[in-house]
Amino acid sequence: MDKTKTVIITTAVVLTLLLIAVIYIVNRQRTQEAASRTVNTETSAPQSETEDTQPTSEASATEDNSGSSSPETMMYTLEEVAQHSTKDDCWMAIHNKVYNVTDFISRHPGGDAILQGCGKDATELFETKPMGSRTPHSERARENLENFYIGELKQ
Repeated sequence: MDKTKTVIITTAVVLTLLLIAVIYIVNRQRTQEAASRTVNTETSAPQSETEDTQPTSEASATEDNSGSSSPETMMYTLEEVAQHSTKDDCWMAIHNKVYNVTDFISRHPGGDAILQGCGKDATELFETKPMGSRTPHSERARENLENFYIGELKQ
């Protein structure tokens, strides 16, 4: 009987880990697809219109917030971030990094306060939480933010 319980528990743990991996992969794919849609939409316009706003990549490999090496880092202007300013499509810049937080909005502990940062440089909002406690976000919030990283803010 003990061996059966061990097998069941082990199976449950393995299935849970697989589910977590699938959720992670799906979220990363959604983020990449959103970034890809932005690139595809803007590259179809005449070059003169996109010269200053088209995402660019750095030639050398850089590290994103997750610590993994990536061959290119997407660069976005504040104008590009501003095109994603709704509850259904929310990007924000915080400390010169761009995040797609759309999938997090419904889970944000501060409720709709997160919507104040959609489409903007939300660094001050993130550091001061003017709609709530007026204190900086926690270390846990900063770590969670890394899950939504999509690129750097072009200066």
